Order: sequence, then C-alpha cells, then structure tokens
Amino acid sequence: MNCAGSAAATLELVETFGTESSNFTPRGGIATGPVLARGGDFFAPVVNLAGRIAEVAAPAEVLVAASIRKALDDKGLCSPAGRRMLEGFPEPVELGTVMRP
Repeated sequence: MNCAGSAAATLELVETFGTESSNFTPRGGIATGPVLARGGDFFAPVVNLAGRIAEVAAPAEVLVAASIRKALDDKGLCSPAGRRMLEGFPEPVELGTVMRP
C-alpha cells in the first residue's frame, strides 16, 4: 500500500471508530521505514515513532511523519502540523495532519 492509501485507510478507521456511540476516541500516527518482524510483531525505531506520533494526535486526528507528509502534500491530502517533541526522540519531529481530498 502506498502513502496515500495508508493515510486514507487510517483516517477511515479513526472516523469509523470515533462515532458518538463509541466510548473510544481513536487517534492515528503513521511513519515509514525498515522494521524487523519477529513472532508476529514488528520492532524498529520507526514503530516507536508511529506510536509517539499517535500519542500527540488530537482525538480523531491522524498525524504523519515528515517523509509521509511530503508524499501527501503533492496530492493535497496533508497540511503541516508543526514540530513536536516526542518521548524518546532528542529533536522535535516535523508532522503533518491527514485531510480528506
């Protein structure tokens, strides 16, 4: 799946599970990079990055790492969300917010 497809799928999940009848307030974080698959789980700094991005997202928001934001900007699917300090990362991380076309 490409960046646009991943962003659209994540946004769809957040919107579907964030209905008023739900006791659940979903948020999304997407990052891309190499991972190590072991025993049905994935390990890598990029996995931690995606989790930290999701932690700082507002309810019903999907944030993406800079590399994905750049790919989505050309399609009008993302807007800048600034730089944020994330736990475990020494420098602020540039983020974008996924938008509907």
